Amino acid sequence: MRAESDPTFEQPPLWLPIAAGGVLAAIMAVLAIPLYGYGAASWSRTVFLTNLLLWLLPLALLQRHWWRRGLSVRRTWLLLLPLTFAMVLITKLVHFVPQQSHRQVLDLDWLWRGLEAPWLGLLAFATLHATIAHAWALRATRRRLQLAEQLTREAQLHALQLQLQPHFMFNTLNAISAEVGDGRAAIAQQMLARLGDLLRATLELSGQPTQSLAAEVSLAESYFDIERARFGARIRLDWQLGKELLDCSVPTLCLQPLLENAVRHGLSLRRAPGQLHVRIWREQDRLSIDIANDLPEQPGSKATGGGLGIANLQKRLTQLYGSDASLHALNDGTQFRVRLRIPLQNLRSA
Repeated sequence: MRAESDPTFEQPPLWLPIAAGGVLAAIMAVLAIPLYGYGAASWSRTVFLTNLLLWLLPLALLQRHWWRRGLSVRRTWLLLLPLTFAMVLITKLVHFVPQQSHRQVLDLDWLWRGLEAPWLGLLAFATLHATIAHAWALRATRRRLQLAEQLTREAQLHALQLQLQPHFMFNTLNAISAEVGDGRAAIAQQMLARLGDLLRATLELSGQPTQSLAAEVSLAESYFDIERARFGARIRLDWQLGKELLDCSVPTLCLQPLLENAVRHGLSLRRAPGQLHVRIWREQDRLSIDIANDLPEQPGSKATGGGLGIANLQKRLTQLYGSDASLHALNDGTQFRVRLRIPLQNLRSA
């Protein structure tokens, strides 16, 4: 937290310390009620409260002026001590002159008696003002830190999303180039058309960290149409999800990279047709997404289904949910399975 000596020290609105000083004066007035009507004691309390109310605004303005000038705490209090004493003395002089006007000899001892109580009252208000200012600055600093953390997370998420898009585009263009090289121009043209639709959709999502499951499934199906045009009946996609989950919030582009990894590192390396299963269900307060793909038939294949897509998604999950999300991958020898679990958040009820 910044100290009052910082020239950029963010000060609370003026009404706040004045209101606090008024409350302090009211408390002192209530405590002094039993003394009213008892001559000197009653008069002393009147001077005390008059002094406090008279100097609240000037004292607050002086403190704020010193803080803006960047005075240290030590120098501020070295100025406050004599200044507040002078304020008390001025107040008592105002009361002192009428009291002494009918006397031939001025009673200076009376002038100096009882100054400590109103003096401490002003110092108490100055301390209260400084405490309020510190609390206000701390709150403002916390807000700035929270905003900075939020902006950092958004920037990191955006950078990760930008990293993913050219990765996918590079792989798809390579596949289209291969189709053209093999003389399958019609398939390449179909893939280019679907690629244009998919890129248009992903550009619309730029900077959007989450979206509905329904939109994410639609995006993933658009991607899979490109792979279906390329591989035909060699790959089959099976969806299992309930309609009641379609309004749930999920990370943007969480399904597409997992499907891409399943095709690129698993199904595309098979000689026989392969299956890709996507199961999405509710598990208490979590949304679970399970994606499993058949592995290549060759024994000891190094195809694991891992890659940039999974690593990228893992980082985004950490940015969005911290430890409340998990991503696990398992190779059981016949299938590669990815299990994603995130907090269940319904967009309509949010």
